[in-house]
Amino acid sequence: MKVLFEKLFPDKERVIYQKTTKYNKIKVIENGERRKLILDNSGNTHSLLFKDKRVLTGSYWDICAVLPLIFSEENDSFLILGGGGGTISRIIKFLGPQNIKIFSVDIDIEVFKAGMRYFDMPEHNLVVADFINFLSLSRKKFSHIIIDVFSDATLPSGVFEIQTYKLLNEKAEKTATINTTSSVDSLYIKQMLRSFFGYAEVIKNPESANYIVFASKKNLDSEKIHEKMKKFFSEKSGFTEKDINILKGIFLNIEKSLNSGL
Repeated sequence: MKVLFEKLFPDKERVIYQKTTKYNKIKVIENGERRKLILDNSGNTHSLLFKDKRVLTGSYWDICAVLPLIFSEENDSFLILGGGGGTISRIIKFLGPQNIKIFSVDIDIEVFKAGMRYFDMPEHNLVVADFINFLSLSRKKFSHIIIDVFSDATLPSGVFEIQTYKLLNEKAEKTATINTTSSVDSLYIKQMLRSFFGYAEVIKNPESANYIVFASKKNLDSEKIHEKMKKFFSEKSGFTEKDINILKGIFLNIEKSLNSGL
């Protein structure tokens, strides 16, 4: 009966792993097309892996990775606060320069274990810590810092504190990126980042409720976007047709969002 059921409903999602920890209710769900990492009762997806060998997801993880990569160079370092199952780190590893260094911070080691086991998390530096504590105590500076931290579908209070932005300005040498799911929150974060970095804009992800706030110590313009897109396609191999279409769409969406002045 089980075999017959799976043939009749091949795309039905099933739970392949679950574990409750001090911080999360970890659940890995898959169907014939993809795997999703769920960490709480909200049902929100925290990491995503497609089974057709494409790297890009068509969702907000792509934007969080691509925006800082526009300003990336050889030997740059990326800090991902809220590393989760490694979706952003996997995209950065695929698209970024060969010698970049990636550091992921997450408060729950079991989330990292799920990422390595089920989501093709690339080999990089993993740190188990609270993201604010790490940002405060780390003596290291990073070229790019990405914050993708949620608790029960909401941003932690630390994201709204002025001290966090002082730390970001101090520790991020080039760019800072913060993912949020609220247009109101995104405007506040944009204002705070702009006051420290000089340049900040909001990029709306068309496929979800995510607003990605991007800050840089240099302005992001159309010329820079087009230059980087050409470089991605000329220097990288291994793109699937879906990756190519998604990446083109990401750059068009970034340019559109910048021109609309969200």
